[in-house]
Amino acid sequence: MIERQPSDVKARAQALRTDKSFIIQAPAGSGKTELLTDRILALLGGVTKPEEILAITFTRKAAAEMHARVLRKLRAGLSDQEPASTHEKNSWLLARAALARNEQQGWDLLNHPARLKVRTIDAFCAQLVRSMPWMSAMGGMPGIADNPEQLYLQAARQLLEHVDHNDSVQDVLLHMDIDLVSVERLIVDMLARRDQWLQETVNTQAAMTQLRMALTDVMEQKLDTLAEAMPFSYASELAPIARLAAASQAETAVCMLEPLLDWDGVPLAGSVEALPQWQALSRLLLTGSGGLRKRLTVKEGFPAKSAHKQAMQDWLDAWQNDSEHWTGLLAEVSGLPSEVLSERQEKIIRSLLEALKLAAAELMLVFQEEKQVDFIEIAQRAALALGYTDDPSDMLLKLDARISHILIDEFQDTSQIQIQLIEKLTLGWSPGDGRTLFLVGDPMQSIYRFRKADVGLFLSVASEGINGLELEKLVLTENFRSQAGVVNWVNQSFRHVFPEYDDLTLGAIRYTESVAFNAAADGPAVRFHPVYQAEDKDAETTQAEAEQRTLELVRSALAANPDSEHPVAILVKARTHLGALMQLMQRNGIPVRAVELNPIRAEQSVIDLVQLIRALAHPADRVAWLSVLRSPVCGLTLKALTHLFGDSRDTIAFRLQTVLAQEAEFAPLLGDEWPRLQRCARILLDRSHVVADIAFSSHVESVWRALGGYGVYASDTAFADFQAVFDLVDRLAPYGDLNPADLEDALARLYSATSAEQRAVEIMTMHKSKGLEFEVVILYGLHRRPRSDTAPLLRFERNRNRLLMGPIKPKAAEETDKLSAMLGAMEKRRSDYELDRLLYVAATRARQRLHLVSQVQCKQGQVVEPPRGSLLSRLFSLFELVPPVPQEPRESATVDAVISDVQGPQLSRITTQALAQLPVTASGNAVMASAGSGWQFDDKYEASIGTVTHAWLARIGQDHMQGWNEARLQAAREIIVRQLENEGLRQAQARTGAQRVYDLLSCCLASEKGRWLLSHAQARQELPLTSMDGKLLIVDVAVSTDTGWLVVDFKTGERREHEPQDVFEARMKDTYRLQLQGYCERLSRLDGREATAAIFALDTGDWIEFDPAQLASAL
Repeated sequence: MIERQPSDVKARAQALRTDKSFIIQAPAGSGKTELLTDRILALLGGVTKPEEILAITFTRKAAAEMHARVLRKLRAGLSDQEPASTHEKNSWLLARAALARNEQQGWDLLNHPARLKVRTIDAFCAQLVRSMPWMSAMGGMPGIADNPEQLYLQAARQLLEHVDHNDSVQDVLLHMDIDLVSVERLIVDMLARRDQWLQETVNTQAAMTQLRMALTDVMEQKLDTLAEAMPFSYASELAPIARLAAASQAETAVCMLEPLLDWDGVPLAGSVEALPQWQALSRLLLTGSGGLRKRLTVKEGFPAKSAHKQAMQDWLDAWQNDSEHWTGLLAEVSGLPSEVLSERQEKIIRSLLEALKLAAAELMLVFQEEKQVDFIEIAQRAALALGYTDDPSDMLLKLDARISHILIDEFQDTSQIQIQLIEKLTLGWSPGDGRTLFLVGDPMQSIYRFRKADVGLFLSVASEGINGLELEKLVLTENFRSQAGVVNWVNQSFRHVFPEYDDLTLGAIRYTESVAFNAAADGPAVRFHPVYQAEDKDAETTQAEAEQRTLELVRSALAANPDSEHPVAILVKARTHLGALMQLMQRNGIPVRAVELNPIRAEQSVIDLVQLIRALAHPADRVAWLSVLRSPVCGLTLKALTHLFGDSRDTIAFRLQTVLAQEAEFAPLLGDEWPRLQRCARILLDRSHVVADIAFSSHVESVWRALGGYGVYASDTAFADFQAVFDLVDRLAPYGDLNPADLEDALARLYSATSAEQRAVEIMTMHKSKGLEFEVVILYGLHRRPRSDTAPLLRFERNRNRLLMGPIKPKAAEETDKLSAMLGAMEKRRSDYELDRLLYVAATRARQRLHLVSQVQCKQGQVVEPPRGSLLSRLFSLFELVPPVPQEPRESATVDAVISDVQGPQLSRITTQALAQLPVTASGNAVMASAGSGWQFDDKYEASIGTVTHAWLARIGQDHMQGWNEARLQAAREIIVRQLENEGLRQAQARTGAQRVYDLLSCCLASEKGRWLLSHAQARQELPLTSMDGKLLIVDVAVSTDTGWLVVDFKTGERREHEPQDVFEARMKDTYRLQLQGYCERLSRLDGREATAAIFALDTGDWIEFDPAQLASAL
């Protein structure tokens, strides 16, 4: 059988020529890592030393994978057995040649693999700084800050201290209406991206000159593009009409068309001088929203019945359906600044530049004081260590002699500073000298703008080369990852999603199609699962349906791929788009591996532990101490806390000592809460076991264990979270001198542990999924709108290697600065293009199946377009959607209302009986005690079941059962779980309880009496009444009948085992007779009509009716 060869086999073979330099475009699934490692093997077969080859990538994981794969291929080359497949055979042959060279030169690579130089860009820069500390001006290798934002913040605060004697800082503060908090935050953001502006703004005057030139360039680019796009003969047709309209407008109002009064019919030029005429033409032709006008009024210069009005209307009508391109460009031009740079703009830009440079100087001082730097500083100092173009350093000369071949992976994610490093490393290279540059990347997968990546650099290098070194561009087209059904859908879809042309300035990348290597699988490869939200369905129910649909897809994927290590993944744009989906998976027993999704500080278990840490570190932290006493490890009620500490100004610790000493006074007042307080206080106050050589984290851990924290939160996930927090405390404050702000800041960067099982549903953001692959991929929450861009203090944009700058609008001003708005619009376009690419990255992770799950709005039976900017909006036109049949509008409580009726989260306390089993101090055996013992809690299970069930019955009754059936109840199941959790039940209890609630509701809907009761037109749900002593009474259902009132009480109590029916009914009547008699009495007083009562037993569907004599006997 003839082996199928990839469609791009010639390009792959060409890429292994070791005498040429290449830039490779390698789309998703094209096997770029294989190509890179084969290239390294090919180079090893010809170099004198392996150190002549430098391979650079951007993550430690990618570097480790590349290094390991080269070694694996070398070891495979030791075998004399030739592989069967062509691809493996080619790698084997290259490895054999490399091993022969290894043997010839005595490298001993397999025993000394470190000689293979595969580095991250950050590691390479750090190596340069370590090698040349005097040239890098750092005097030695400082530490890399885990959280450089704290260093930026310190520098920003030091900058603001100059306000009294620095005019630039004063100007910036006045510009921002003296909002110190905002200015501080904005400066921090600017310092975090200083590599984009600092180097080119050292000379303010030169920067302003460059800005004027760059602004003129960009404005004329836009005008040239518009001039070319305008309809043929537009000028000769519109000029006479425009002159008349301008003249007419000048007679009645402010003339917005004045620049067109003298238009002679010649096409407008693409120069800045013609900008006023272009903007006047925009006002003539376009509405405020940017669309072509459909009607004309005297306000626009067109009096009724005027000849030029009809001529203008005819022209507009002719272009109404064929004007999208040029009207969009014309609308864009209308927003350009009216002049290149105003005096006011120049003044504030100068002040901002001076203030920012001063902030950068303050940051250098902070770096020196803290002996820490960020990666930006390392990269900049590495570039400094290499010298300058006309004055290379000794280090650069040594590297130039040592390095013959440079390979760079993920080149689409290169930043400006990294390009400068590459330019310096290749400064002395010339074509034909035997040295090569090999750049691999996929501009369609450039998604890291927030890391300063500039996809335009890929396009620039591909077209212009580096340092005069031309690179041959090769495009890989074969997709080895996905089956043909997925590849074909991606091709058909994304050719419409991506822009039509490349744009280096805006980072626009046109789509390049792939060819599937794998045959199509049976069944649909890609499916869209719309979850419709019509007017009669609330958002909570819709979200629950989407979550349930996703759960079913995950179950199916796990079952269909039992042998895969990565069977299924759920990808979202942002963590907040997940909702309760991960909790749903966990409740249903599905192993979950979440990648940096759950901030650890949001976990209740960690919240309680952190309060304990703060309390032990700072005895005067009143909130922390009270939080510990209120938490489940102690469980005091708010009433008890208020009674004990409400009027006391002493520290909580001192007050606890007083309370313990006065047991005779306080024990009777607290009742069963006294044992809780007594035991917890003794553990917290006990210092006998604290010794100098015990780390603070160990002390905290022993107290937490003694309090029962491991038992209250007994899951494996909670245990892993605790250990992460203890490790953090040990690093931040080994001796207890803990800074609360440092703790909170460090916790913000920690994420909760998830299942470590091998086969699990993997949940992550789309950004985190890059480079990974899964059998089945589910794209979830596509309807969500991405977060809008936050305006920086000073916008920086590049245009043809010139820096554009635009200031943030004055805080007190209503209108945005047009220069900054223009740059903001460019940034928005760039962001939109990157979102296109992010969606492509997410879709191409799938090997076998791709599912898209999203909510879709419906109104009046029609599908509503998704929010602009959402990922769904990019694909929406590809799907033919049939909305569900709309139901009649109804007045009903929303699910949110049902949820609000249920009380908020309540603490599940350790029971009094369990307290006796716990140690009374944190010393001795308590530190070594096992965390696996069983625990008992106050039982509010049945009460929670009743509360939630009653809330849903009220909801159904208010709807008069319209639209309610088994399917709708099923869709609401996950909302019920969440409500029970809000009631204080644990996950397992809530899951079991949700089934119980579902069964009770189903029983009611299946019962003839139940349906009658919930659909009755004269039934009042949750009717509030007031008792004789002023207490509020809530009647489950009160039905107004022809003879009076019928009061019905829903009961969830179960019939006892072997209990006869008549005994059960008698017991229920005896139990609730007084309650129902009170309801009847209050209702009768409303209108004088007789009231009767009945119990509806939800467990059995029994209707237990009282006769009037039974109710009367209760009086």
